[in-house]
Amino acid sequence: MKTSIRIVLLLALILALPLSGSRAALPVPAFGTVTLVDLGAHSCIPCKMMAPILEELGKEYKGRAAVVFIDVWEHPEEAKRFKVSIIPTQI
Repeated sequence: MKTSIRIVLLLALILALPLSGSRAALPVPAFGTVTLVDLGAHSCIPCKMMAPILEELGKEYKGRAAVVFIDVWEHPEEAKRFKVSIIPTQI
């Protein structure tokens, strides 16, 4: 399972593009590093299942990549910004 997680993160790092648009209150993209954005909700069961995996990735790649969680139920404007129609979504 760790291998598949690393492959997913590697693909995210390769495919990551600078996120443009209006300046958000949330730190996306994180300054000076590749950013993996996890869009979900604290009350969402699949999102809760992804949380430990993304937390581990954040620790493993600290300093090289940032993992940012955005609760789209608390910040619906961010869901619109990233054109999210289903959660969890990782960009």
